Amino acid sequence: MNLFSLTRVAVLASATVLMAVTPAAAQKDYPSRPIKFISIAGPGTIADLVMRYLAEKLSEKPGWTVVVENKVSADWIVPAVFVAQSPPDGYTILEGLSGMSVLPSTHKNLPYDLLKDLVPITRIAVADTVLVAHPSVPAKTLRELIAYSKANPGKLTYGYTGISNPLALIMEQLKLEDGLDPRMIP
Repeated sequence: MNLFSLTRVAVLASATVLMAVTPAAAQKDYPSRPIKFISIAGPGTIADLVMRYLAEKLSEKPGWTVVVENKVSADWIVPAVFVAQSPPDGYTILEGLSGMSVLPSTHKNLPYDLLKDLVPITRIAVADTVLVAHPSVPAKTLRELIAYSKANPGKLTYGYTGISNPLALIMEQLKLEDGLDPRMIP
């Protein structure tokens, strides 16, 4: 198996725009005030840039103003709660990632119900997950990387942005199924 045949463990991280569950009544004058996109990522990240691009394009429409507000937190909980508690009028919209769908499995007491408090609007982006290594790692394929990891336990590390992140889930699957042994570095 080479690095490009990871389809069995690949997860597409799709950004989904979510809003409070009760839809706003059909409004002829929508939007009558600025729309706020809540970005779950830090400024300058890919997820943030996608939201800013979308906000810029929507703001080109006459009468539309769309602003992006960054709300960063562990596993996207703070921004999800913020949007779930916002008036359900279509003016506060959350950027979501596919990793949010596993949060009910990884967190016992989420302060919101993903299925009841938020509703998906549309998918706006798809991102592939790619496994790469520094050139100093003597592995050119996934099989070689697994063999190197087994021969050098605890030597490999990888960065991740949260336990519910698709990358962390992929790495856990590789650990369980193939014996890959890297240490997580948040």
